[in-house]
Amino acid sequence: MIQTVTHRVVALAALCGAVTLTGCKSDDAGDASMRSGVSMGAVNDTCPVMTGKKVDPDATMADFEGTKVGFCCDGCINKWNTMSYAQKKQFLAQYQ
Repeated sequence: MIQTVTHRVVALAALCGAVTLTGCKSDDAGDASMRSGVSMGAVNDTCPVMTGKKVDPDATMADFEGTKVGFCCDGCINKWNTMSYAQKKQFLAQYQ
């Protein structure tokens, strides 16, 4: 029983590590067709995770203290969710 639990914990840790090391799925290299995050309701126009990448209007947005935050791809919201409160506030301070 303990060995089964240990195997599950190790597998979960490996999965978490793989997800953390996986980069963004966005292939945007500054494509002019990407709309600004401001025009779609997000306060930001660049991704808070993949610094400098344009927000993708089709990517999932997060709600942080009543503010919509946009991302360059759906994968970045998971990394946003692991950021500390202070990191999130620091990123959003540039848009206030």
